[in-house]
Amino acid sequence: MTRVTRTSILSGLTTHRQIDVDAGLLKRWEEGIDRRLIQDAFPHLNADDREFIMTGITPDEWKATFAEYGYEDPLWEELKGEEDPVDLVDPRESSPEFEKEMLTREQEEDLDNQAFSSIEDALNSMFNRR
Repeated sequence: MTRVTRTSILSGLTTHRQIDVDAGLLKRWEEGIDRRLIQDAFPHLNADDREFIMTGITPDEWKATFAEYGYEDPLWEELKGEEDPVDLVDPRESSPEFEKEMLTREQEEDLDNQAFSSIEDALNSMFNRR
């Protein structure tokens, strides 16, 4: 077990977690010596631990921030127990309605160039809520 300290990219709060990862291997991954994706470098870690290592976001912070935007989705609940959910396709992604909702590259660049005063403003803009 290694004590991992991170500052959340959402809140700016610094927190610590005990994570079942070798400190030397984690350091190699952080320094870019081990260039694998985090799920390949540390396949034994759950999604919460991997997210914390990458972004500093805790599970409670994730839920508090994103639950209102649909991240408590039943499809996700179904997939959480799967061996490799990455290969599964959300049936909504192949529908004509989904295609209409996709942003053009120009729209994505416009969003990237906007300055937002908070994460909430950015999410509201992405989901067209004001």
